[in-house]
Amino acid sequence: MSSRLFIQVRERRGLAYYVRSDTNEYAEVGNFVSQAGVDLKRIDDAIKVILNEYQVIKNTQVKVEELIKAKEFIKGRLILDLEDSMDVAALYGIQALLQKKIWTPAEIIRNIDNVHC
Repeated sequence: MSSRLFIQVRERRGLAYYVRSDTNEYAEVGNFVSQAGVDLKRIDDAIKVILNEYQVIKNTQVKVEELIKAKEFIKGRLILDLEDSMDVAALYGIQALLQKKIWTPAEIIRNIDNVHC
């Protein structure tokens, strides 16, 4: 609820009931997907705002505070996911299939912590 898209699309402009992004990774490709619950009458405005935010992300360096917040979110999500055996299986299975290397949760967290602006 504090993401850039949520703030721009929902909070500031009231264009969507929800807005979220996710990724899918495959052996040679992947995708980044954004979804929003939008009234069809306002869909063009919502798409413009989302695409504009992509451009801002592409062209503007992330602030340290935002990076810290994102890293803490990712680490917290990882730790919560480790409570579900299906998520644990998916974590290790995806790594085995796509990366050919298994990272422990501690290694993943260390790698997240090593990301800098």
